Amino acid sequence: MPLRKKHVRRIVVTLLVAGVVGPVAALVLYGLHVRGGAYGRAVEQALVWRLRCEASVIGCRPTGPSTAAADEVRLSWTTADGQLTLHLRGLEAESNVYGWYVRAACGRLSLTGADPPAALAALNQRLVQVEYPSQLMALAVERLQLSLRLGAVRIEREARGLALSNMTAFVVSLFEPEAMNDASRSTPTEAEADLGLLAAVRLNPTSAKGVFDGLHIELADVPLAAIRKALVRGGDKADTTDENVHGTANLAVNWHWPETDADTATIAASARGVDLSQWTRNLPGGPVTGTADLDVRYAKSRQGSAALAVRLESEGGTVSGETLAWLDGLRAALDAGSAARVGTTPFQRLSLRFNAVGDRGWYVGEKDEWGAIPILTVRLFGVDVPLLQAGAQPFDASGLWPALSEGLGLASHE
Repeated sequence: MPLRKKHVRRIVVTLLVAGVVGPVAALVLYGLHVRGGAYGRAVEQALVWRLRCEASVIGCRPTGPSTAAADEVRLSWTTADGQLTLHLRGLEAESNVYGWYVRAACGRLSLTGADPPAALAALNQRLVQVEYPSQLMALAVERLQLSLRLGAVRIEREARGLALSNMTAFVVSLFEPEAMNDASRSTPTEAEADLGLLAAVRLNPTSAKGVFDGLHIELADVPLAAIRKALVRGGDKADTTDENVHGTANLAVNWHWPETDADTATIAASARGVDLSQWTRNLPGGPVTGTADLDVRYAKSRQGSAALAVRLESEGGTVSGETLAWLDGLRAALDAGSAARVGTTPFQRLSLRFNAVGDRGWYVGEKDEWGAIPILTVRLFGVDVPLLQAGAQPFDASGLWPALSEGLGLASHE
């Protein structure tokens, strides 16, 4: 039978109806599926299985063939030493051939427990899934509230979170809250500089050596009292007088898990205008008075030994003969000479530059005409006279930290 115009019209009408009714029917079926709660439960089960955590999903619903939304998602990882919790709200997700792209309006990331670092170490192996690459390509959290407890240091602040995948691993970055996403950035370095990078964590779920590949974090204005308390061996047993330690420091930490990189840690800390009396009041003959700038850098070498660099600079203050005598007796290549016998003396300059690798330590600085390195000087008749000086040769520094920690009041109170 020949194809007539009326047949063509019927075919066109049928296709149009199918084209409209098909998607509508699909959306209706989606709606029925959601009302039954099956979609939300399926997402919950998938999260529990893939992330090996406790999961709660509220108000999860598809909004189209390749999009979905949820009111809340709560994920918790619990170990014997602590708990890591991520709570997200106002989620929207879209998928394509590569995976899912998720955005959350706000969230909260918290780390609590008796030993949070140990909890992270346990999760390092627990979250490994070598055979299951992630289907999540990106997660952006507009407002992420951080609540992290690491020993005596507690971090409470807001940031913008962004996790990006390279198909196997993730780079999780935290930016200043006012940072704006800008897809036009040509390189990650430009984005980090313009958006105010606070921290970055590398996660590789498919690595048998551990999920956490590394960490970079910058902390501004950390209270010196919290740092002093963290340095006390015995942790929370720090002297309550630490509450009288004022001032702040900036910390930058680059850290890699030992299983994934031989260079396991680099920690840099700087503090400006440190009140020396607050830190030296427990020294014999203390305190030493004056304000100083402090820079500390710690790294672990590929051979496994720790490397330390300390720079302490002050433009004046006072020191007692008893303190100088104590420093002279530290077996740290320091010489106070006759200055150790006098009373309190004003000094013109303090310049301590000390390096150590393993148990081997040495001082850095300009040598005087006798080959010594001045540490504390007083100016007499236009000439800098050393109150305390150091030898230029390396020495055994293995007993230096226990003696200093005892003198500075950083030893355990147990």
